[in-house]
Amino acid sequence: MAIALDPATSSILVEGTGTGNVTGQYRLEREGRTLDSGQLIDLWEKWIAKYPIVSLEDGLAEDDWAGWAEQTKRLGLEGPASWATTYSSPTPSSSPAASASRPPTRS
Repeated sequence: MAIALDPATSSILVEGTGTGNVTGQYRLEREGRTLDSGQLIDLWEKWIAKYPIVSLEDGLAEDDWAGWAEQTKRLGLEGPASWATTYSSPTPSSSPAASASRPPTRS
């Protein structure tokens, strides 16, 4: 069994954040809390270690470039939110190995 996530985080990005030098803020309404980019990456990191997650698409908002740089560094995942990022994790304790494929250019 494996899990593929597509959390569509652009839809929970707090307006006016995640662009330029403004850190992304992600509102988790049901939990009544807001996470910054680093905290959301912390969450993905914990889930990847705990569950058999093999794919993460839209892990951050598509314009949260600073967040993507951090996610790439910490999780080995590459690409903006509009890319599908897939990695294999044969055991929960192993490091993810990443690969990403770029979709056609949007107009």
